[in-house]
Amino acid sequence: MLCGTLYGGEPEVVAYFDHGVERSVEQGGYHNGDHGGEHSSNHNRTRSYVRVDCVTPTLVIEFGRDTSSGLRDSLTQAVFNADILGREAMVLIIDSDGHIGSQEFQVLRAGELLGVRVERISAEIALHNQYQRLRGGPAEPHAGS
Repeated sequence: MLCGTLYGGEPEVVAYFDHGVERSVEQGGYHNGDHGGEHSSNHNRTRSYVRVDCVTPTLVIEFGRDTSSGLRDSLTQAVFNADILGREAMVLIIDSDGHIGSQEFQVLRAGELLGVRVERISAEIALHNQYQRLRGGPAEPHAGS
C-alpha cells in the first residue's frame, strides 16, 4: 500500500529475466551471454522471475525494515530489478526506532557510493498511510532521508 500511497506506483510487480551458463565446445569454457560464434555449444538457459516491491514509470523501489536482517538485500534487489526493468533503483527504509543502526548505515552508505536513492520513513507514518489508504482517506507526505 505504501507503493501506491507514497509513490503512485504498482506494488508486487513480477519481472522475468533469463540467466544461465553457456558452454562453448571449442572454447571448453563457460561464460554468460551470447557468444555469437558459429561453433556448437550447449545451452542451459533458464527463465526466472523476481517480485518487485514497487514500480513507478521511473523507479523500482524495494522496501526494507530497519530491524530486518534482509535490509541489505533490499539494495541488491533494487539495483538488479532496476536493471531488468530499465528504471532507477531506490530503497525505502521503514525506520522503527528513529535512529540509524548498523544495517541502515551500511545501506545508506552503499546507496550513496552506488548512486542509488535511499530514503527513510518512520514506521508510524508508514502505518498511518496504510490505515488511511484502507479508510479511503488522504495519506500524509513522508520525509525522505
